[in-house]
Amino acid sequence: MKYISTRGNAPVLSFEDAMLTGLARDGGLYLPETIPQLSHADIAAMAGLPYEEIAFRVMQPFVGDSFSEAELMDAITAAYSGFGHAARAPLVQLGPNHHLLELFHGPTLAFKDFAMQLIGQLFQKALGRRGEQVTICLLYTFRAHETKANLVCRLLLEKKKKKKKKTNKKKKKKTTKQ
Repeated sequence: MKYISTRGNAPVLSFEDAMLTGLARDGGLYLPETIPQLSHADIAAMAGLPYEEIAFRVMQPFVGDSFSEAELMDAITAAYSGFGHAARAPLVQLGPNHHLLELFHGPTLAFKDFAMQLIGQLFQKALGRRGEQVTICLLYTFRAHETKANLVCRLLLEKKKKKKKKTNKKKKKKTTKQ
């Protein structure tokens, strides 16, 4: 599965690289080059399955070969194991034709747990393979146009990466001199 920028002027990336990159170099968002389709039969076959299995079946086509099936399932299982309800996101009937999807059973009791718990697991697996580490700064705003916080976070991460590269270069020079 390949990912392209909405602005069309950034490299085509794998799921893993797009996930780790965040915003594309051209300021666009990465999205799949083609949208995977689930048939009616695929969707019907998910009835009654545990949340983790459904999450795997829905996400796997988007992940492609960035993670093995076992790695993806392990990440999904770890991500949702701390949720306070066996169904993870139970659909509660409030009345006839009146249902509520409860998205507050995660560790922070917020809907964002569904994405953030999994993305943390996927980052850990991807960075572990690469022998890298990253500090993730999460800033939430109530207005979609408030991007200053996102920019500050990105700048902090870039500064930290540059500092780490300088430190690694100094270490290499010391070992070369000895």
